[in-house]
Amino acid sequence: MTIYKRPMLTAHSGSDRGDAGRLTLMSTTHSQAYYREGVALQCLGKFADAAAALCQGLGKDPKDRALIQGLVDCALASPVRERFLPVYEQLCKLHLANSAFVLMSVIGQELESLGQHPQAITALECALQLGTSSLKLKASVLSALSRAHWSAGRIDRAVTYMQQDLSVVHQLGDEEGQCRAHGNLGAAHFVQGDFAEALAHQKQQLRCALKLRQRDTAIHALTNLGHLYSALGDLTNALSSHRQCALLCHQSDLPLLEAAEIGSRLSGYGELDNALECHSEQLRLANRLGSREERCRALLNLGSDHLAKREPGQAWPHLEEALAQAQQLGDPLLQGRACGALGACHRLDGDLAESRRMHEAQLNCALRCANRELEAAACGSLGLVYQLLGDYESAVKLHKAHLRLAELLHDRPGRAKALGNIGCSYSAMRQPDLALRYHTEELELLQQCYDRQSECACHGRLGAAYQSLRQPERAAHHLQLQLDLARELRANSGDQLANHRLLARALESMAGFLASGRGDCQAALELCSEWRRLCSEINDSRGEAAACHRLGCVCHQLGRWREAETWHRAELQLLQRPVCSSSCSAIWRARCQLGLCLGELGDWQMAAEEFQECLQLARGDELQQQQPDLEFRSLGHLADASMSLGDTAQAMELRAEQLQLAGNRPRLLVAAHAGLGEAHSRLGNQLAALRHHQLELELARQVVDEAGRHSSATYSLERQSHLGDSKLTLSQSPLDQAPVCQ
Repeated sequence: MTIYKRPMLTAHSGSDRGDAGRLTLMSTTHSQAYYREGVALQCLGKFADAAAALCQGLGKDPKDRALIQGLVDCALASPVRERFLPVYEQLCKLHLANSAFVLMSVIGQELESLGQHPQAITALECALQLGTSSLKLKASVLSALSRAHWSAGRIDRAVTYMQQDLSVVHQLGDEEGQCRAHGNLGAAHFVQGDFAEALAHQKQQLRCALKLRQRDTAIHALTNLGHLYSALGDLTNALSSHRQCALLCHQSDLPLLEAAEIGSRLSGYGELDNALECHSEQLRLANRLGSREERCRALLNLGSDHLAKREPGQAWPHLEEALAQAQQLGDPLLQGRACGALGACHRLDGDLAESRRMHEAQLNCALRCANRELEAAACGSLGLVYQLLGDYESAVKLHKAHLRLAELLHDRPGRAKALGNIGCSYSAMRQPDLALRYHTEELELLQQCYDRQSECACHGRLGAAYQSLRQPERAAHHLQLQLDLARELRANSGDQLANHRLLARALESMAGFLASGRGDCQAALELCSEWRRLCSEINDSRGEAAACHRLGCVCHQLGRWREAETWHRAELQLLQRPVCSSSCSAIWRARCQLGLCLGELGDWQMAAEEFQECLQLARGDELQQQQPDLEFRSLGHLADASMSLGDTAQAMELRAEQLQLAGNRPRLLVAAHAGLGEAHSRLGNQLAALRHHQLELELARQVVDEAGRHSSATYSLERQSHLGDSKLTLSQSPLDQAPVCQ
């Protein structure tokens, strides 16, 4: 008799499920209540829920024939029919068709394979409660339960069942089962951040795989060991594991996998030249085999290697060809990877519009192939582009989308990266309290993941947040931790390029803090000199230029104008190298600082020439879009130089043009009226000077100084003292004299 012939089968609406559920609650020990709930759910087409309810009933009464038959009929009427029917026929031949444990185990595993994890867990746990004398059956149930809990995101429960599974297969003497169980436990402990336990289980899996001569499993175990050693910072053993993996690939006639695997690992460890050799070999093998898909992967790897070396010009050909190949193959995943790499290439080149277009294409590819990893990467990359464009609210939304996807994927490094980007966006929005919250959470995650490089960078971001919050002691603490960790990483990793760059950033952050926050210019000079030498060693022209700029600013602060001029000329020479790919804003900054130094040395003619160059740069399309205020500042500096050269007419014209350019922006209007007032005072037009300074004072009461050092009230008092002084002298306006160095 099937369940469809039962007299209780009159349910046709959602209310019947509620009635059946209430009856179950009233009589949880009565198997018929579970049977009726299963019937109601099956009539609603909810086969997985119906099977779970019937399994719960069998857990109470495993000999109830109606529940057993109801479970069989439910499976035969569900989407698992095609796979369940041959298994059921085999069970009938073995006289196991009426075994509640066997039926619940089989149906629970079918539900798990369909992704119905909550219902699968219910069915399998009810089966486990009944128990069985067969250790093999018990092992299969435990394995399925661990997979279901893992897929449902319940990692701790999954580990519990994995441990029970290992114990059972050990009792059975099942070496293949032990190999599988050790691999699962290694992966689970890695996700939990328990690297010591993960390492022990992965080593056990490798021993079992080598003993059983299972090369594929051994390759997988060696790959995981490489990742574990990398997470522990033991790069020597990590690289050794990946080289052994490559050797096994070679013995298994898998040369493509060998070249790709070891190349990717070398790239991750900063050995970029060796990585390029491996991926070039991968490309040659792909060409020899005529595999378009593998050729596309090899081109993507080569492009990524050149990107890691900051060589976008050499990455272009590989990535563009990879995208064309992926489009011909019609593979959205490969297309998405190629679009993402091209977007990063455009971002590195400063073409943010094209970078945004490519990352949007990457996101579309991710949605087409329903790949959450690619979607998360696209959201994070788009967020970075919007950060650079100054649209911080959009950037935060995208980074939060990245964070949600990383949480769904249980991707702790991805979560940490998203948290760091959100914190950076809030810092740019001048909300250091929010930035501090996200960077603190980021640091906790990175310490759990044992990602020392990212932890080092995070300390720098925390130092900057504490500086913005006027907490210099805490800022100094984190910046010192950043510097110490960067020195340690560089000492332990030899010539790894990434760690050289980490140390360069740490030196830059600490030097800036010492010069501006502590006023310890001598210590700042020493750190800047070390920073410049380091950038020179790794052929980082852009970094060396930034170090020269900081050296010039510190010398300027100390009043050593001639040394400052030397450093800024060196900076300008480095920025003009073709390999540097410098932005217009960096060149503007160098020329502006050089002009200020020349002015202090009394060479106003040369200073005026530099400021004229600054004005031409500021009026270019790039800076007009990105930093329109630079034109205003250039006019102010050029007006000061003209006044010092005695060309008062040109100085007044420039100041008037500056006032017109300020428009309705109060902060710029304050600076424009200050400059005009001082110019009129220099010419002896005291009434006109007074009028402009009064306007300046009225506007200054409404705004706060950008650097946050003075309130409008303090600024007003300072200007009032100037207005009361009949001997007004030429000085730079507040905006003009703001430090150019960032």
